[in-house]
Amino acid sequence: MQYPCVIDSQRRLAIPKPWRLDTDTEETEFYVALGTGPSLEFYDYEEFEKRQRISRQNINTKEKRILNMGAGSLSMIVQLDKQGRFSIPQPMLEAAQIHTNVLCLGATNYATIIAVEIWDKIKPSLDEIISYNEMLSADNSVVNIETKVMVTETQ
Repeated sequence: MQYPCVIDSQRRLAIPKPWRLDTDTEETEFYVALGTGPSLEFYDYEEFEKRQRISRQNINTKEKRILNMGAGSLSMIVQLDKQGRFSIPQPMLEAAQIHTNVLCLGATNYATIIAVEIWDKIKPSLDEIISYNEMLSADNSVVNIETKVMVTETQ
């Protein structure tokens, strides 16, 4: 889903209500990192850990380690306040070219925060989205076929 949101004067963003869980409290933590587009991405703990494992596997050169440090310097753990908001440091907002009006895109354990004007320039057409979803479905079918073959071969 797509939710219009506002970064307030204290650099806080309220998580869209449909994304909040009944269990969210001031102790609830999310991970925020610089994304593509430019944008910010936020993850739950499980998704962040998964991305960290992938990142660690791919830092096999000095250049990649330096890039990984740079990405890490624009990542942080955030906690919600009583209104379901979290603060975003100014350097992260500047890197993502975010000022006030943003869209929160996505759902579940991963989402993107992007400036409205940037999204308007880069958003895919409906046909592109449909093609992408068809490609993902086809890729999933290949994975399912390979899994079935592997299971069959091990029996």
